[in-house]
Amino acid sequence: MKISIFLSTLISIVMSFFIVLNAFAVCKPFNNNELALNLTQRIYQLQDTVDDCEDIHTIIPFVKELISQNKFSLVQNYLAMAVDYANNDSQKITVAELNAEFYLAQGNVCQVHKLLSKKIKQPYQKEANESIDLSLSDYIQVHGINSDTLTCMLESSRSVSTSRGLTRSNGINMAIKFKKNSSELTEQGVKQVTALSHSIKRLNFERFNINFVGHTDVRGEANYNLTLSKARAYSVYNAVIKQEPSLKALLNYSGQGEAQPITLNDTESAHNTNRRVEIFLSKK
Repeated sequence: MKISIFLSTLISIVMSFFIVLNAFAVCKPFNNNELALNLTQRIYQLQDTVDDCEDIHTIIPFVKELISQNKFSLVQNYLAMAVDYANNDSQKITVAELNAEFYLAQGNVCQVHKLLSKKIKQPYQKEANESIDLSLSDYIQVHGINSDTLTCMLESSRSVSTSRGLTRSNGINMAIKFKKNSSELTEQGVKQVTALSHSIKRLNFERFNINFVGHTDVRGEANYNLTLSKARAYSVYNAVIKQEPSLKALLNYSGQGEAQPITLNDTESAHNTNRRVEIFLSKK
């Protein structure tokens, strides 16, 4: 009887040990070269790894695959799981970036702008926001912003500034197109400014100023870049007033030249991202 009790106790201790050990084990995700070429099979493989070992290391690859295949209806539940399993700043940054990637894959630019407008409560959020802001700016460079989306972003900026008493809202980095080394708007640039004018006209900004700030890339002389950035901001300012004269009292313009890049990378894509006209609201 004593031997039986001893063995039973020993088995219980061993089982408890393995349960605890398993709790601290890191789940092993698939390598890319282990995944099937068939897209549906890839989903099944990655979902099986999550079912077998639910962990941040298995959930993130699965979410990335769902986003890449536009399986958006499945993403949010797994993103919520990823938030629960993210234990350190690096993992939390990855999850925040993945959340923005999810919205950008759907073209929901305004929702990403809202993410960036939230109050920063943790140190990791600042680093995450810098990465998300770059992704958003890159997206806008390629896809632009339509009038409805721009209205949503401006409305969000106004709402956040009002509720939190901010003197300056988050910037909206519009990739307004100009002729090379010129402040003259291209045909596409004129369309972009028209959308901007309509968006501002739709909303009530009587308690705010709307600021247009020109930015350049780092190439060229600093003084030339400063002059060019201010001239481009003025072109936007002037074009908006021509289309909507009643807005003049709300508008300001300035230039920052190359002083405030979004990214320090020395690539053509980075230079395109840094060349922009930023819009932000400020309290009167």
